[in-house]
Amino acid sequence: MDGNVFASGSSDLSFRIWDIRQKNACFRVFDKNECGGISAIKFMPENVNTLAVGYEEKTIKLWDLRAMAPLGTYVEKESKFFDAVKSFSFSKSGRLLFSAYSSNIIKIWDLLTETAVG
Repeated sequence: MDGNVFASGSSDLSFRIWDIRQKNACFRVFDKNECGGISAIKFMPENVNTLAVGYEEKTIKLWDLRAMAPLGTYVEKESKFFDAVKSFSFSKSGRLLFSAYSSNIIKIWDLLTETAVG
């Protein structure tokens, strides 16, 4: 990534893609999520077209920005409490996504199978 494009998420239930080189820097608004605001957001390394978005109601969606649609949905079902996604990290290969939750739980997701592996 060259540092000109970034993403932001908010409690208004949406996330936005920005390019500081454009006159209207915010050029896309996505996903008016019905369940909760955005609590974490991260581009896949070396891929400005794939974005992980974490929601306050413990769901993660992997977005393809070219198709403007989610590629997969990952839900932490074990917690009975409100458990917001707080941060992400992709594996070096890009196959796994590590997610941390407000309850101090860490999950490892296989992005191809949409299942938790750890």
